[in-house]
Amino acid sequence: MTDSLDVPTPYGPARLHLDRAGGARPAGLLVLGHGAGGGVTASDLLAVTAAGLALGWAVVRVEQPYRV
Repeated sequence: MTDSLDVPTPYGPARLHLDRAGGARPAGLLVLGHGAGGGVTASDLLAVTAAGLALGWAVVRVEQPYRV
């Protein structure tokens, strides 16, 4: 399940995409950002997200203000 939240920055809103594993409390939090040419749905970020979730971590993918 992915939840999204817009957060203000000096450059406009950034969007956080939070994915949580099925457990009650995550083992940790992994924060990922995309490069200038990609976005939060880039295959490498999705692969790392899936790996983090499989280990019981929560994962936040940050969509930069210029992409929101």
